Amino acid sequence: MPFKKKYFDFIFCYGVLQHLPDGNSAFNILLSFLKDNGALSIDWYKVYFYPYASVTTKYLYRPFTKRLPPYLLLKTLKWFIPKWLPIDTFIKKLPYGVYLSGLVPICCYNYFYMQISENEKVQWAIMDTFDALGAKYDKPKTYLGMKRLVKNLKNVDYDILSGSNGWVLNLKKLMTN
Repeated sequence: MPFKKKYFDFIFCYGVLQHLPDGNSAFNILLSFLKDNGALSIDWYKVYFYPYASVTTKYLYRPFTKRLPPYLLLKTLKWFIPKWLPIDTFIKKLPYGVYLSGLVPICCYNYFYMQISENEKVQWAIMDTFDALGAKYDKPKTYLGMKRLVKNLKNVDYDILSGSNGWVLNLKKLMTN
């Protein structure tokens, strides 16, 4: 990046590192741009175990879908999701339906709980499902993987929290002598 080392007071990097060939190295590069007393916040997808949630099914399809031309994947999702979403919504509204839907091996993001129009729900489902199935890299981490990311760092304070998109790492770089 065309910035001097220790240039930024705050670095916010969400939805990026897990999609890189080597997110761990990119994390260390980000840290080199953080000033002393600077703060950094990243998120990283969690490792979930099927059938914990329907989003884990993306890993069943990704070996195939990430090789499809993006236009073909998008065309397929635009055809499929409007047909599947009402069925998935019905399942999710059943008692324990959010967990039951994880047993159905179909990847489809569903915003049935949001106060937006049905058309917007379909469009969001297409967009997020495309993102989930089309990304070339998608490398989630366990909590221990997140701890390993920071274990050798010196002069930092950090917290690892469970966030809406996975793990959140908030880090403060302390003054060095």
